[in-house]
Amino acid sequence: MNEHGRGDYESTYQEQSDNVSTNDALEARISRFLHKEAEKIHFSPDLRHRIIQNASSQRHRRHHYITIAVLASAAALILALSGLTYLMVNPTTPPGLSYTVSKEITVAPELANGGQLLSLDPTERHIVYQPAGQGGVLYTADLTNPVQSNTLAMRYARDMAWSPDGSALVATVVPMNTTHPLLALVPAGQYMRLLGHNNALAANWSPTSADEVMFAQQQHGQTELWSTKTSGAPATLQVTLSEQLLIQHMNWSFDGRYLALVVAQSGAVTREALAQPARAIYVMDFQTRKLTTLVAPGNFTIGNVAWSPATHELAYEQITTNQASHLITIDISNPEKPTSITPQHQLEGWSWAADGQALVYSDGGKLMAHVFHGPPITISQPKQQQLISPFWLKDGQILCMHITNGKGTLMLLTPHRQ
Repeated sequence: MNEHGRGDYESTYQEQSDNVSTNDALEARISRFLHKEAEKIHFSPDLRHRIIQNASSQRHRRHHYITIAVLASAAALILALSGLTYLMVNPTTPPGLSYTVSKEITVAPELANGGQLLSLDPTERHIVYQPAGQGGVLYTADLTNPVQSNTLAMRYARDMAWSPDGSALVATVVPMNTTHPLLALVPAGQYMRLLGHNNALAANWSPTSADEVMFAQQQHGQTELWSTKTSGAPATLQVTLSEQLLIQHMNWSFDGRYLALVVAQSGAVTREALAQPARAIYVMDFQTRKLTTLVAPGNFTIGNVAWSPATHELAYEQITTNQASHLITIDISNPEKPTSITPQHQLEGWSWAADGQALVYSDGGKLMAHVFHGPPITISQPKQQQLISPFWLKDGQILCMHITNGKGTLMLLTPHRQ
């Protein structure tokens, strides 16, 4: 409010009205002046014609420019839509990888003369292999010098697994004249020593402790999972399963949540039963302790089993009664939709890529790659040469056995962008 008791908006409104009246009077005077001046201008017929012609030309030019602009916009839109359609029909393929031989490594005679490469430790420094015709006999070697470091590691082996740091193997062995397997520890580069636990069907390292192993036993018609320290401390019971499973191998997922149990059959432990091939796969969720049948027994046997390093996918080798091999991959969150890879010839080893996006396998001596996600992969290989037992390394290289004229060497293949 102002000092007279009226709102400021009242005087403001009055001032605005006065300004509007003044502006209207001024505009009227200007309009009359211009009208009078225009009356003084006289157009000749020729001048009038030129003015009209120029005005018409201006209109045509403006119409021409508008037409060009519209056509250019339409062309740009058509090109954009055509490009989008092409990308949808023909998506851009990322550059592929091509593998070529980069290095060959001489190995000890026990491996070179028909030996079977079985395992590579997690640090990629040591290998485990079995000499030809010597079942249960395993050797270890250091990749930096496989000949000089070649060491007899164990006899009577039934199952084995590397420690996470590659310093030792844990194994179950079945010596002559015994019925129940025994638990053994094998430091890298040394011979095995027994840990003193009888009836240890299969074993692997604990996912939570570097000096602790877990092993499976049968007791009182049940299956039990125990843990013990590598120092030989008393074992601790972890899980009891009501099923009487003859477990051959125990495989942890890389995050330690799931434990795959590769099973020969149900029933009591006998020496004959221990010699039977695997026929089923169970998976235990160690958070919930729930046991699920992932692969039920069928008209086939099961070979090697391995988890993807990056996902909860499990791959296993399925061997039919006529010895045909299939490489099956199952996502345990969606087990109803497995992926099957069928080699044309005998499956001679396979391995996951470090990112879990592909598998490499030997199809009768020829290396092949099955890509689930990512760029295509090709592997160059000289004719008349066999590449078997591949292991995909963390740096992207592939380690495998190279067989020429019955003699084997280790070989490294290196990827290159195509």
